[in-house]
Amino acid sequence: MWFFSIDTLIRYRDAFVKEIVKTPTLTHRIRQLQEMHGLSRRGYVCIHLRCGDRHIVSGGHCHDERMGAEESVISPGVEAALDFLRDYHLPICLITDNVVMRAHLKEKYQLLIFDTTVNHLAVPDQGTETGCLDTVAEFFLLGESAVNVMLTFSGFPIWSSFIYNVPLFEYQKDGTVKPYSYILEY
Repeated sequence: MWFFSIDTLIRYRDAFVKEIVKTPTLTHRIRQLQEMHGLSRRGYVCIHLRCGDRHIVSGGHCHDERMGAEESVISPGVEAALDFLRDYHLPICLITDNVVMRAHLKEKYQLLIFDTTVNHLAVPDQGTETGCLDTVAEFFLLGESAVNVMLTFSGFPIWSSFIYNVPLFEYQKDGTVKPYSYILEY
């Protein structure tokens, strides 16, 4: 395992920010997605659930045919995140890399979802131009949220929250939601 701290994030922040630029097309897409739900910058909170690179559409470790064992692991996290985020009195959005889980959780918990094409930039030759645009837009949507809760470990909400100074919390195995420590373990 590798460990790195907030110092590592600080050291690479400027280099990372130079690579992720808000173009006019991207800015338009972000606003379009927010306006679909009447949202504004810092006017919503997000739950982020990473299901896995190889299983974006098929379900992966977040879903099985019957929404069985995996849901019994995911649902307590979603419920804890909802309990925590309701105190902010803002709309609660879900961002995930899994279309099956996104649709299921939207219906079950009445969460807001952004109408995006699910894509994972780390999977070569698996995406579309729209999917890449939407993935980067979701990064900025997390960065414009008032608060983010990470259900499963992912660099996506960590970097977005860190760069844009959004409080980041994480769901713990003991059922609680606590501030993310920015001590990363790989």
